Amino acid sequence: MADRDDNATLLFVDDEENLLNIAREFFSRKGYRVITARNGAEALDVLKAEEIDCCFTDIHMPEMDGLELAENIRQIDNTIPVVVMTGYPSMDNIIHTLRNGVVDVLIKPVNLNQMEACLCSVMRERRLFTDNLFLKQEVEKKRRLEKLNRQMQSRIEQLQMFTRVMERFSITRNSAAVLRQLVKLTVEATEADEARFYLVSGDIRQPLEAASYLVPDIYPLLPDDAIRIWEAEEIARMAKAASKNGSRSGETSERLPRGLAGYIAIPMFIREKRFGILTAATRAPRSRAFNKNAGEYMEFMVQHASYAIENLALYENIYENLLSTLDALVQAIDAKDTYTRRHSNEVTELALALAEKLGLSQEDRDVLAIAGPLHDVGKIGIRDEVLLKPGALDEREFQILQSHSVIGAGIVGRLGLWNREQEVIRHHHEHFDGSGYPDGLAGEEIPYLARILAVADAYNAMTTDRVYRPRMPFEKAFDIICDDAGRHFDPAIVRAFRELFQEGHPAVFGGAA
Repeated sequence: MADRDDNATLLFVDDEENLLNIAREFFSRKGYRVITARNGAEALDVLKAEEIDCCFTDIHMPEMDGLELAENIRQIDNTIPVVVMTGYPSMDNIIHTLRNGVVDVLIKPVNLNQMEACLCSVMRERRLFTDNLFLKQEVEKKRRLEKLNRQMQSRIEQLQMFTRVMERFSITRNSAAVLRQLVKLTVEATEADEARFYLVSGDIRQPLEAASYLVPDIYPLLPDDAIRIWEAEEIARMAKAASKNGSRSGETSERLPRGLAGYIAIPMFIREKRFGILTAATRAPRSRAFNKNAGEYMEFMVQHASYAIENLALYENIYENLLSTLDALVQAIDAKDTYTRRHSNEVTELALALAEKLGLSQEDRDVLAIAGPLHDVGKIGIRDEVLLKPGALDEREFQILQSHSVIGAGIVGRLGLWNREQEVIRHHHEHFDGSGYPDGLAGEEIPYLARILAVADAYNAMTTDRVYRPRMPFEKAFDIICDDAGRHFDPAIVRAFRELFQEGHPAVFGGAA
């Protein structure tokens, strides 16, 4: 490769031992002398003893991070190029470092060939920089510095785009939303007139358009027949050519049909299997040119869109498995105490009705939809002679029964996904005046959703038959709930409950069956 300096001494700084080993082996084989350090402090010791030609460093490391190391290197020898590697680029940090001695930023996971190309580039720039320091006239120096500034600005713009892509994909909640974001971002990033995503997995005989985005008010939604036929053939050609070991950069036929000024297509793979193809086009007669980084942007977006889709599928699978596991626990309780399953479902229905009356967000309602059916799951840990006792519980037995909220929160907590649901389950027996259990929380200390569930739980418990007493009339239970506003229950939630009762809401009178 041109511009390489095989005798150069390279310093790699990272707290990931595997990355250091891989970099040492790869660049040593290329003829470079490689030194490694696990943090910035170790790297400074190396710099005192060795002449370093280029430094690659991670940002987040113990003792001294990469940003502080870069500043120290700049003060020691500002001709040593520093390249920062990071998996979570922050625009503030990136702009700061690019203006203070760092010549490039690589986003992890970093391809070794990409690292080598970056090395050749920065070493070439280092030689030019050294020439500027000692040989070039002031005018030449100014010109090169202006060029470097333009390159830096271009790199900042690229990193801003990369950051925006990752942010957009991180907030999507399903695969369809990922694809919609993908085509919209493609138009924004490449300056294309339209972008489309076609599904081409093995289960689909013909490429299927799954998402599209067109620049508004410029072209009709449907291209003419000639373009549609050409694009269908092009997608089919790429789908056939794409394979597990095939190239992942899209190339199209050189001759474009009349009406198209430019066209790029990039295949998407998920777990090494073809999944779809992203396309971008510029339309004649406007003939707007693609952004100069269009291909790079599209490859980056396709890669991160595939990660997002795969992660969503994985999360949904884990989520369903967890729900199945917890449902099995509730069924186990139901086998011992048939009251629990019906009670849990009716409490959930009333809690969701209260949430709607109170104007809660969909996210809050989703939490109640999980916590409601599971609020008594801790009873799986209560002995049968206490849980199924036909008469009143004595003080010791009541203390044992009270532990079910802590046990239930512990069961859900160990699954690691539902922190808010865990709080609701633990605290749904707290009282507004602080006299409840298990932690004696009062007022606003009690999680809001737990206060909602407390009203629904108490009312349903009073209006359903138990082995030791018949159900209470609805009106009497209603009066008890209202009288306990401010003592056991949040007054604002009791007011919402009163409205539901007066409206005759089915969730309030569901226990009549």
